[in-house]
Amino acid sequence: MEFHRPGIARSWTREERARSRKVARLYRVNMTEQRKKKRAAPISFRPPEGMREEFRARVQNSGLSVNAYITAAVFGQAAPRAPRSPPLNQKMVATLLSQAARISDRLEIGVQRSSAAEDALSLQECRAELSEIRSCLMLALGRTP
Repeated sequence: MEFHRPGIARSWTREERARSRKVARLYRVNMTEQRKKKRAAPISFRPPEGMREEFRARVQNSGLSVNAYITAAVFGQAAPRAPRSPPLNQKMVATLLSQAARISDRLEIGVQRSSAAEDALSLQECRAELSEIRSCLMLALGRTP
């Protein structure tokens, strides 16, 4: 088989033409199937300008998608899928994480200064529970604990 050189035309072999026709046929069949599977056109909803923010707030508070919320409001039926989990307020979680770190540092100082063994043990238990809380917060933020 010769390599193609730019600017010089070469004729296709019988096998190459047959392969090309076969690929074109498969492409046409596949495209026809895709056209048959088309979904219906979506129905759009545009709330009035003054009510958009209220609409968005209601959808977000419901925990549903916009489509599921409108379906439930219009037909009075539950959404066909499970409701989405409420969005994570990342700023609040980050604040809780930093506050948990400060509390942990203060507990560590208390453990070092404590004279009674019982107090030190109690403070250690508090630090362990706080560490678990911090790990959960880190996971919620998508970080590794």
